[in-house]
Amino acid sequence: MNHLDPLKLRLTPLPSELYLRHLGLPAGNGLDDATGPLAEQARDWYQGHGRPWTHSRLAPVQSIEADTVRLDDGTLLSSRVLAEGARRSGTHSVSVLAVSAGKEVDERIAELWEEDKPDEAMFLNAYADALTEHLRSVEAEKAFDQFSADDMTVLPYYSPGYDGWELTDQASLLKTISTPLPGPLEVLPSGGLQPSKSTLAVFAVASSRPQKLDEDYWQKIYRELSVNETSPEEKSSYAFSPRALEGWKKKRLELREDGEVLQAVFRFDGSTCTNLGLPLRFEYRVGLSRGQGGDYRLDSFACEPHPEDTGHKGMCSYLADAETIMDKIRQPPQLPGSSLEKVLEWSPPSSPAGCLCSESSRDHKWRIVLQTLHYSLLKES
Repeated sequence: MNHLDPLKLRLTPLPSELYLRHLGLPAGNGLDDATGPLAEQARDWYQGHGRPWTHSRLAPVQSIEADTVRLDDGTLLSSRVLAEGARRSGTHSVSVLAVSAGKEVDERIAELWEEDKPDEAMFLNAYADALTEHLRSVEAEKAFDQFSADDMTVLPYYSPGYDGWELTDQASLLKTISTPLPGPLEVLPSGGLQPSKSTLAVFAVASSRPQKLDEDYWQKIYRELSVNETSPEEKSSYAFSPRALEGWKKKRLELREDGEVLQAVFRFDGSTCTNLGLPLRFEYRVGLSRGQGGDYRLDSFACEPHPEDTGHKGMCSYLADAETIMDKIRQPPQLPGSSLEKVLEWSPPSSPAGCLCSESSRDHKWRIVLQTLHYSLLKES
């Protein structure tokens, strides 16, 4: 189904709390005499010039394997979490949704930066992000109402870049949507979308009694699949399955030897929890030296955005206080000792959120890095 009336879409009332969140402001604070005019100016420009659009395709599911969902046109969506969630719910179709605030707003934001108007650019950026997220929510409600009328359930949205689904699958989603689209949309090599104020999402449709499922439906499955899958006899102490550890070892971990020093580089790809799930790329670095008995000593830690990453600037914590959150991200993990053997004893409260805003999500990433390193260097010793 297509929605080709940009005038109606761009005039869609935007919840104030959503706009404030994208500005990095608490919902209760509101806007003052300085920020109010900027917010109004951004809204007026967009309502006069923006060309948002939405487009969706209902794709029957041809088959569900262990790690993939195959659609009717042969498109493979590669995510074990998606496959497991679709299998459990009895998914028979997926509604693939594309939403964009349009290329015009990207062009205007670039102009404002060139004109040395950062405040105006920031407010327009936040308005376009918030509108795109709101339009996605509106489409989700429409899908729920539509399929509920036919006695079917629509699962919460799920997108590449979220935990358990590689960002590279954005290209598969875009390809499977029938064309022509109402506006331009392409997947960049990084997995991000152009125009940047755009999003792709999947709504799985199941033949079951209509119901509202928890918004963290997919995250619960991700957490469940991430736990140890070994048999009781193997007595593994890893917090993640051998399958996950082996995948991270092959795809994300690089080991470099420099004399007595071993440098480990782990590439993390994720997405922000707000601002439409902007792609994140961080590099974790661990310096190790060989100790006695075949163990390794952990000598240094570092975590920085990849030089080409811009998504971290869209994290809500970065928008609120960039310096503070980057200092927190750079802090080393609070381990029980300097031995690599000790990392399996480290069990902090953790959250699998794709961003690094909270301490629990930062510790979750460090735990993945360190247990993958342990699995790579000490599992066979």
